[in-house]
Order: sequence, then structure tokens, then C-alpha cells
Amino acid sequence: MPIVLGLFLLGSHWSLIIMYFCDLEIGTLCTHSGYNIPYCHRSLTHDYHHYSFNENFGPAGILDAIYGTSKNFHRVMAEAQARNGGDYHRAAQEVMSAIAKLEFEREERESTNADKPPKQ
Repeated sequence: MPIVLGLFLLGSHWSLIIMYFCDLEIGTLCTHSGYNIPYCHRSLTHDYHHYSFNENFGPAGILDAIYGTSKNFHRVMAEAQARNGGDYHRAAQEVMSAIAKLEFEREERESTNADKPPKQ
């Protein structure tokens, strides 16, 4: 509700409200697609949020910068860029691959532990 509260309080035209919701949906599709689509929010910051759960909360990153909830992500990206000669796209690919590998290993451990009977 807070996302649309301003639209209704200001009495926005119905076409603006529809355009706003379409933009939200496209943004959601871009960030959850797993691809870095040009002119969309990068999916990497959102993927990192799902990996760490305590970073990259907002789509624009403004509040993350203010509250410091994206420091680790920026550190990881800076280290990856340094390893890749400053190339952002290669660094992003490296970080995405590492996150995918860690997520796969986590899921494997959880499925292995789910098969074991609980200790008594």
C-alpha cells in the first residue's frame, strides 16, 4: 500500500496509475529474470539480496547507501572488478557465478540434511 499511497493522495489520473504499475511490473521482471537487461535495474543487486538477505533492499539503492546496507555488495564488486582489470561486466559475471555456486551448494546441503532423521 505505501507504494501507491502517494498516487491516490494526490489524485493522480488513472492512466498515470496504470503506467506506474506497468513500470513496477517490468522492474520486477527485470530484477527476477537473472539477466542484466539494458535500461532495467540490474538483477545482480537483487540476486545478491536473495543470497545475503541483509543487503540491497531497495531497487534504486538510495536508502541502502544512506543506511549502509549495500557495503558488502560494493566491496565484493570492487574486488571482482580489480581481479578483472576494471571490467564491470566480467566482474558481475564472476559474482553471479559465485552466488549461483554457493546457492547450489547450500541447497544440496539442505536437501542432504532433510533426508537424515533428526538426532535425539
